[in-house]
Amino acid sequence: MLRIISRTLTGKTGILEESDFAKLAVTNRRILLEKIIPFYQRHRLVLKQADFELMKTVTEQLHAKKHMEEDGFKQIIREIFSLPTDGETRRKWTFNQIIPDEKPPPVKVPILAAFQEGSELRNYLAGFIDAEGALGYAILPETKTITPYMTVTHQNTVVLRKLQQTVQAGQISTGRLQIYGINNIVEKILPFLEKHRLIAKRTVYARFKAVLDEILNNRQKKEFNKVERMARSVNHRGILRDHTLGTHPVRTGE
Repeated sequence: MLRIISRTLTGKTGILEESDFAKLAVTNRRILLEKIIPFYQRHRLVLKQADFELMKTVTEQLHAKKHMEEDGFKQIIREIFSLPTDGETRRKWTFNQIIPDEKPPPVKVPILAAFQEGSELRNYLAGFIDAEGALGYAILPETKTITPYMTVTHQNTVVLRKLQQTVQAGQISTGRLQIYGINNIVEKILPFLEKHRLIAKRTVYARFKAVLDEILNNRQKKEFNKVERMARSVNHRGILRDHTLGTHPVRTGE
């Protein structure tokens, strides 16, 4: 996925790979100005738009060599430290370690998420599922029940609510959208994902549909062990533990 993104954004494929992570990092100022910034001006970010605006401002100021002047350098630092931080943001230095004799700038009010509408919104949400979602099956061997679900997990629930509204299905709890059951998956999720295809999870999605076909044809009643193995193979392919359903809806009295 990083190579696809890199080719799209920069025309290159350089990826930093370590034993436990891979990262695409673009620090070349010319590429930022000519490739990255124009791309995200055309395709507006939702959750990180303020970060993009800061990157654009600072990159342009660096290109104009404003950082070579004392006032220009201080202004860049003020811009950086005026941006609200989230749980993922880490800074190596405090403001007063860089500018000792000045008061830190006031933190700006966070910008509300602004979604594009129409096909851009649906493509964005499909990409969000590709990155943060999981497809799987809740399996109850004692009743020979295999039930499909999709979950999407994120600490910022604004995208989860938008996805819930768009597909008109699911419940949100503790930073997770859970869409459970044959009807929701067949009537809401499959049509959405058939039109707005996954890329990173395309293999998992194909396996997921193969199991669903077995269930829709009631084959799990006669060949439960076979269908269960197929379902567990979906659950075991790239689905993080915290994606799986801890609980799911049950009928009253069960």
